[in-house]
Amino acid sequence: MASMPFNPTLPNDQPDSGQEWRSDRGHWGVCWCAASRIDLTELVDQLSRRYEVTQVRPSTAGLGMLAARDSVRNEAFHLGEFSLSTAAVELRRDDGAVARGGAAILCDDESLAQGIAVLDAVVANGWEGIDDAVELLRSGQTQLSQVQATRRQIMGVTSVDFSTLDQDS
Repeated sequence: MASMPFNPTLPNDQPDSGQEWRSDRGHWGVCWCAASRIDLTELVDQLSRRYEVTQVRPSTAGLGMLAARDSVRNEAFHLGEFSLSTAAVELRRDDGAVARGGAAILCDDESLAQGIAVLDAVVANGWEGIDDAVELLRSGQTQLSQVQATRRQIMGVTSVDFSTLDQDS
């Protein structure tokens, strides 16, 4: 029996975090990157023992180029490089069911991308291990919310009232 795709609705547990929980799959990798690396590695190791993990294509780590278009002549130019790691995996259960997952993360770490791809497959397909993977998602979101709150606090302290600069002393 094929499992149904799963899209968790994960409420924001953090009071006044300023950011709603994102349940869209495109945001999961960001949350897992922000979570504890030790917890992520342990969970991926457990899942890799439970399921047969096969790379759909080789994991990569390298540089991507950020392309943009000139607003006047509409010509392409490159703003610069960024670190990028990608992975695509297929998980297979003992009953023969298959789940696919993938990751593209902005860092130079193939093993992290591979681990996130495994978690992605488990959560997207609602397989066993989903509760732990979603808990790790929530942990990462908590970390992201804390960073965002700190940034907002710093921005509030460093704001400038430019209207006072125009006054004569």
